Amino acid sequence: MNLSNEISGNALMLETIFDHTHFMIAYLDKDFNFIGVNKAYAERSNKTPDFFVGKNHFDLYPHKGNEKIFKNVVKSGKPYFAYSMPLEHPELGITYWDWVIKPVKDDNEVTGILLSLTDVTDYKRNEDTISENQRDFLDKLVENRAQDLLSKQNEPENSILEIEDLNQQINELKKTNQEFKEIISKYEISESEESVGKQVNEILEKQVAAEELLNIKNLEAKKKDQKIAELEKTNDKFKEIISKYEDSKIENEKFIKNLIETHAKELETTENENISHLNEEIIDNVSDAVIRVDGKLRVKMWNDAAQNIYGWKEDEVIGKVVYNVFKSKESPIERLKVLEYLRTNEYLNSEFIHYSKEGSPIHIKSIIIAKRDNNSPSIEYILINRDISELKNSAELVAISNSEIENLNQKVIELEKSNDEFKEILLKYENSEKLFEKRVKEVLRKQKEAKELLGAKKLRVEELNQKIINLENTNEEFSIYISKLKDSVESQKDIYEKQLKKLTADLNRSNEELQQFAYVTSHDLQEPLRTIASFTQLLAKRYKNKIDEDSDEFMEYIVDASTRMQEMIKDLLQYSRVVSRGKVFKPTNTEEIIDYTTSSLKTLIEDNDAEITYDKLPKVNADSGQLLRLFQNLVENSIKFRQFAVQPKIHISCKEHGNEYVFSVADNGIGIEEEHFDRIFTIFQRLHTKEEYEGSGIGLPVAKRIVERHGGQIWVESEPYVGSTFYFTIPY
Repeated sequence: MNLSNEISGNALMLETIFDHTHFMIAYLDKDFNFIGVNKAYAERSNKTPDFFVGKNHFDLYPHKGNEKIFKNVVKSGKPYFAYSMPLEHPELGITYWDWVIKPVKDDNEVTGILLSLTDVTDYKRNEDTISENQRDFLDKLVENRAQDLLSKQNEPENSILEIEDLNQQINELKKTNQEFKEIISKYEISESEESVGKQVNEILEKQVAAEELLNIKNLEAKKKDQKIAELEKTNDKFKEIISKYEDSKIENEKFIKNLIETHAKELETTENENISHLNEEIIDNVSDAVIRVDGKLRVKMWNDAAQNIYGWKEDEVIGKVVYNVFKSKESPIERLKVLEYLRTNEYLNSEFIHYSKEGSPIHIKSIIIAKRDNNSPSIEYILINRDISELKNSAELVAISNSEIENLNQKVIELEKSNDEFKEILLKYENSEKLFEKRVKEVLRKQKEAKELLGAKKLRVEELNQKIINLENTNEEFSIYISKLKDSVESQKDIYEKQLKKLTADLNRSNEELQQFAYVTSHDLQEPLRTIASFTQLLAKRYKNKIDEDSDEFMEYIVDASTRMQEMIKDLLQYSRVVSRGKVFKPTNTEEIIDYTTSSLKTLIEDNDAEITYDKLPKVNADSGQLLRLFQNLVENSIKFRQFAVQPKIHISCKEHGNEYVFSVADNGIGIEEEHFDRIFTIFQRLHTKEEYEGSGIGLPVAKRIVERHGGQIWVESEPYVGSTFYFTIPY
């Protein structure tokens, strides 16, 4: 084979390796447009490599943080490394990746970047699972110990007697008095020396049994501590696996660095020299074993990673059948199935168990690629093998650790339960021993001490009887005091009720007078204002441009002020009529009210192209005319304060809360600042000038008065340039 054919063959082999390697590679220009990606990168997104060519990375995957990192690599010319970076995948959830981003330079000018990604999700999750299980075990252990200590510290506290418990305390004192009498009668009976001896022997036997049980529990505790020590050793093994994985990440980083350096040299040498050199660098630095075998399965190439994984040097395996080198235990039929599969398929992705030179088993994730020559029937195979033994072992260790921790937790629970039972038994023995010692002393003291005790108990009984008498007297005094207090409260209650009725009547009369005054005042003011406006207009017509310019302007002011005063009086009259001319509440269909509202505002709605929608609304007990006016004011308000060049959209809904309905009218208008939320419900208060928006500021105050007449409340929630939502309640 001549040099050009060999270079061409090596380039094809290099392309094949990149297309089937386990890590993802993408080459981008300095504007982050894809120049090319390998199969692993494309298949991760369920795309083909051609799909990415010419497209911008951040058009496909917009992310401001990552874009800032990419720009910094181009600007600084320095590489970027990240380990175990979390990324959210739409189907796989949170995944973890090692990133390497290196600049590609031409004459010290960055012309593009090389992006390499390695999926480390399995390692990260195993590591997190191990740590989480250990934390759970330690947390449970500490929690159980803490609860045990707290249970010993918590002692019942004496409570203070209340008046309602006096009778119960008296009965308890009487019961105690009877128990004292029974104890005293027992002390008067003398026990024999033989009975005392038997009881002493029984106590000694129980003490021996308790000591033996205590020794057994101590032995179980030592076994538990030994098990914890074994778990700590397992934790050290996990740390060793994680350390090896960090070394593997450094090795991948070196490989990418060598790849970038090789690509930079490509721009300074001829194309054929670069392809040959690039092939050699990649094969020597890749962390996966790359093995080429001929059609008879004899080894033709064996890289450094293969030597590290299997322990065989290249000169020891060249020419040997690859299955003999792997010492694999597949049957000939299974091997023939693999070869038969590769006759009609480009590659095979599977897992095997191989053995190293020393005979140690190795879990291998293997990609076997069939390489055919179009000019001859010969065939070669390229094997890309990755050692996943640590991943398999860590998964098994996690499973074993979970099982052992669960078993140990169960044993700890059983041991603590057994310890609690033992403590109960021991406490009973201690109490029994103390009681027995007390009884022995009492027997030895015989009649004299019993009589002295009897005298003391009699004295105590007299004291208790006196205390009972005192408590009964106190109880009687409290009963008399409570009876007097009840009489006083009843008397004060009658006085307060009379005062409340009088105040309520005065308030109602005052409201009626105020409403009548407002109506009469506003009605009587109409005629004088009309007269002033009419005669001022006559003066303006007759003497316009005949006196001076100031006079004409003054008359315009008078006419305008009179007109505005008439409008304000009409609004005030309308405001007062909410109560004075309100109708009886009746069941009202709210949806029909909304239909009447949209019909009455039809011209306004069509002129502004407003869209009004509503959910299913309930029937309420209300004044139908005032409810119509309420919705008219709120809808008209939403249309009036619309955003420029935005179609007004208004939605009405209702929900039940407690014993009332909560209605809402939401719009997409100009919104309201929070500081004005209360001001807009005050009569004649405006947030805008008449030139900006028409109206006198009476709509929302009238709405509030209608809602309050129905026993509800009204409020607003709003955000400027987003919209407002008015809420009001009506009780069932």
